[in-house]
Amino acid sequence: MGTDRKTFLTYVLIASFTITIASMEAVKTSEILSATCDDLAAIEELATRIWNAHYPGIITQEQIDYMLAQDYAIERLQQDLKQGIGMDKLLVEGKLTGFSAYGPTSRSDEIKLHKLYVDQSVHGKGYGYKLLTHCESNVKARGYHKIILQVNKNNSKAIKAYERNHYYREESVVVDIGGGFVMDDFIMAKILD
Repeated sequence: MGTDRKTFLTYVLIASFTITIASMEAVKTSEILSATCDDLAAIEELATRIWNAHYPGIITQEQIDYMLAQDYAIERLQQDLKQGIGMDKLLVEGKLTGFSAYGPTSRSDEIKLHKLYVDQSVHGKGYGYKLLTHCESNVKARGYHKIILQVNKNNSKAIKAYERNHYYREESVVVDIGGGFVMDDFIMAKILD
């Protein structure tokens, strides 16, 4: 066997070994389950960690704190569950790593995705996609044909992720949320086939 062939085979073996290790790391046990009241404290904690890591530079820290208090306090999350908002939790290796929440709008064929967050430690590993498609499947099984969501106009990472998943910008809105703050968002939508 020539030296060039040995060198080539060595590179192939190293590359195959590296790909195998990378693939093994990416294949972690994950599951999506319905969230219950028992999960809300952990969801509140995860939301706080995610928001404080992701939103600085998109909105002010004051608005982050205000919105967390308004939308992620345990009492608010309990109220959401009581009002029929569906809430799912993403577990990776048994650890809460993401969550989503969705519920009907005033239109009979439409549902709104209120929340979808995945811990930054697992970004880029397909878990956000898995949570999003799980939500879409649940919504479709319930007879809804359209899903909408709001995303901050400066949240380019989320906008790109939704666009990769066939969401389109339906309209631009500025919503007064109290406390001297507004949400400057795109309404994005997807027709569920």
